[in-house]
Amino acid sequence: MKAPVKAEPNCPYCGETMVHGQVTVHSTPLGNLLNFLQIRWYSQQHLWFKRSDTSKDEIVLESGDARLGHRCPRCGAVSLL
Repeated sequence: MKAPVKAEPNCPYCGETMVHGQVTVHSTPLGNLLNFLQIRWYSQQHLWFKRSDTSKDEIVLESGDARLGHRCPRCGAVSLL
């Protein structure tokens, strides 16, 4: 038996129905070339989160990682699952 299809969530900012997808961190074509040439200082990328209570930086996703998420087509807000 298939699991019931869940409705997509509404954006908490503008109320628009969010679109399900995948959030990734990856380099640009130039970064890929530099990575191929093993100039890694330029091509490593991470998605960061800075806490408002401590201003501490935390890595959310490392370069090349992916997570499921939703994006609002109206205002561009993104949520990670």
